[in-house]
Amino acid sequence: MKKFTAISFLLGLLLLQWAVLLQAQDERFSKVFYNSASGMHVLASAEAGQDSLMMISRQEWDNSGGVHLMDAAGVMHWSKSLVREGSWVMPIDIVHTPEQDFLICASETMDDTYKKSILLIKLNVAGEILWVKKFEHDIDVVPSGITLSAGGDILVTGNSDPPGGFTTQLLLLRFTADGALLWAKSYESASLYDGGLAVAELSNEHLIVGGYTKGTEPYSAEMSLTQTDASGDVLWAKRKVTPGAYPPLSQIGDLIAAPSGFYLRGYAYDAEGMIMAMDADGGTIWSKSLNIYAGSWYESAYRGRINTTANGDLLMAFGSNEIDGVICQLTSDGNASWSQTVFMQPIEAKTISDGGYLFLGLGPLMGVKEDPSQPQTGIVRTDASGEGVSCTDGYTVNLEAYVPVFENLTYTAVTDVGSAADYSLQWEEFPLDSFGGCVTFIGAVEEIRDAANALKVYPNPGNEPFRLLIEDMQPESLVQLTVFNSKRQSVFSREGAWSRVQLIDRKLPAGVYLIRLKTKNSVFTSRLIVSR
Repeated sequence: MKKFTAISFLLGLLLLQWAVLLQAQDERFSKVFYNSASGMHVLASAEAGQDSLMMISRQEWDNSGGVHLMDAAGVMHWSKSLVREGSWVMPIDIVHTPEQDFLICASETMDDTYKKSILLIKLNVAGEILWVKKFEHDIDVVPSGITLSAGGDILVTGNSDPPGGFTTQLLLLRFTADGALLWAKSYESASLYDGGLAVAELSNEHLIVGGYTKGTEPYSAEMSLTQTDASGDVLWAKRKVTPGAYPPLSQIGDLIAAPSGFYLRGYAYDAEGMIMAMDADGGTIWSKSLNIYAGSWYESAYRGRINTTANGDLLMAFGSNEIDGVICQLTSDGNASWSQTVFMQPIEAKTISDGGYLFLGLGPLMGVKEDPSQPQTGIVRTDASGEGVSCTDGYTVNLEAYVPVFENLTYTAVTDVGSAADYSLQWEEFPLDSFGGCVTFIGAVEEIRDAANALKVYPNPGNEPFRLLIEDMQPESLVQLTVFNSKRQSVFSREGAWSRVQLIDRKLPAGVYLIRLKTKNSVFTSRLIVSR
């Protein structure tokens, strides 16, 4: 018996040591970054070597943003804003160059006239500005996406805004690797409501632009696809059609080149979240609906991106209209590998060298600021299956075959527009605070402890009444209970002793809610799903 006890003890000790070793190797984390003055939305990122990311972000209440270098451990090495006296500078998109530098396309808005121009900025990993070019015209021009050609040319798309009313034109620019303007063209359709969101160069050197145009009904918009030759001359254009819906609506999130053509990620009223593989002539290879609502964020500003893994799999982020979103990995032929719910509005996923991923997104419900109208940037590091130590839940993507309908669209090249010249910008410190951990609603930093998962709600999902449980909560403790809906509005609140507020008996509409229970020393949070 003593021998058996000793062996059991040794086995237990070995298992404990093994568990400690595994825990030491587990580098998953969740983290929130935010600017105390104005919030922070991550917009896009580019790999910066050694698992680091160069990120661009938007400040909430103005037309400016930040540039940030972060490594895979969640350490922010520097964070700055691009500034120029008399104007606001907003980074829009970013790419990594073959020289291991970075190119940012940005929008500049003048303080006095509100006139908009496009800035092309090259910087290195240390944040040193190598050069800046300003592209301007006598009309407003706004960028939306940037990419590089196989030969190193810089391709930018967006829209121009001619005078005379609420009209926009699709804009396409091509620069040399040194920032010299080769050509700039704008295009319009009969709808007079057109713009580009993403651009890619195909294997035949033709350019494909994913954008938007007016739909067939009033107050509607549909995704558009336009192919040009290397000089920007239109070869064909088409518009998606959403039959039987009012108002018909579809929008492009991102578009990237593929060996046989290109991939398109977006949202359609009749498909919800969707992903398509198309050939170089715009023919559909395969198309899937992911049954994920992905239209809660204005796609031209907060669009979910497509990235690829080393073996050609697709990584995609879909924000929802509730408090969370989904990141999934699909094979190149459109089959699901894994998917995860993330408790933020995800923008994109990036691979890292240990086989895991970094999830990036907007954190309106994942943060530590008191004001939820000033959202934060959420970062989640996961394992190879997309599972994080917190802030993620398993999810099964329901892929269905989807047949999109397109019709021909006539684009007319308006004229070569604008000119580019050297410009100058300065850096300004972009102060950031951070919080390590996952919380699902807002409180001051010093109030939040390791209590994010301590509040239990029963039944969940379910119908009222809902009972709350926190282990070790002292009877008669004074608490403040608040229930928020998915729009971050308070729909139920009560203060008093714990025994009197542990029951939520109000009838709530079906949906997803956040429960916050605040005591003198802690904030407890939980998610509630109301089903009917």
